[in-house]
Amino acid sequence: MKLYKKIASLLAVAALAAVLMPVCMAAPGDSIETRLNHAFALRASTEFYEEVVTTSPDGTTQTMTAARSNGNAYIKMDMGEAGQLVYILKDGQGYLVDAASKLAVKGEVPTVTVSEEAVSGEAQAIPCTETTMNVNGQDCEALSYTLTGDDGQTSTVSYCLVGDDLKYVVTDAAEGRTIVEYRVTSTSVDQNLFIIPADYQIMTQEELAAQMGQ
Repeated sequence: MKLYKKIASLLAVAALAAVLMPVCMAAPGDSIETRLNHAFALRASTEFYEEVVTTSPDGTTQTMTAARSNGNAYIKMDMGEAGQLVYILKDGQGYLVDAASKLAVKGEVPTVTVSEEAVSGEAQAIPCTETTMNVNGQDCEALSYTLTGDDGQTSTVSYCLVGDDLKYVVTDAAEGRTIVEYRVTSTSVDQNLFIIPADYQIMTQEELAAQMGQ
């Protein structure tokens, strides 16, 4: 299903970021690199909750709420006029959840793979620059690196700290600037996020297709 591919792509972005960032983490002490390492270690913890807002170059925004705990996962995407997507992974079973119809559809569990090239030492050799930036009116310390795509186009990715918190990830590319803002991050997770409400109907994709006459 396309929705599951969308979820997998979101997870892959996070996985790739975790692969690329350690390249720059060489300085000791209270450096930007060290503090970013701590921020990414927090995001790698088994208990984690975050609320993230992504602003595209055209000004449109997309809000994601994500959590994981005890092997379970929760993702909610608010995509403006495109609607809302809720995905719950509970005890090894994935569900697409629709609050409007009180329906939870069982489906595949998205998997994330990162190519061997992406994790090789050669692929990770990305020079990084420490700098300062102002993002959304807020001053921050940043670690930036430039990537070149297969089409020859370059983009600069900046991981921006406010104090010890990773507050923004900014991508500057030919089409403009994309800002990912981490509005809430916590290692405290509400376990109710992983519960399918008792009054929701649970069915398989095949049962849903049969019900819709497909």
